[in-house]
Amino acid sequence: MSLKQTLRKTSVIEILGILVSNDRCRYTDLKKTLGLSSSTLTRRLIELQKKGLVELIPNLNKKQFEYRLTTQGKQLAEMLALDRLTKALATIKR
Repeated sequence: MSLKQTLRKTSVIEILGILVSNDRCRYTDLKKTLGLSSSTLTRRLIELQKKGLVELIPNLNKKQFEYRLTTQGKQLAEMLALDRLTKALATIKR
């Protein structure tokens, strides 16, 4: 599957936008924010990991894991101006 096809999938841009805004994010926080089913969120995160855009890292207490953008993911987010898009969408939702 191409990167273009991955980016067209439901909630992929939103996941990337949240990670741009928050640097790191736990699975449960992503699920709560996006309102996705566990299976959909898991599939999207795996797809983003396979594309090298997102990585899973242990958090500070080493008991849980968090997701963050890789360098490649940050570059893509910058090209797509996701930080500005995320802020604009947040103001619209209010």
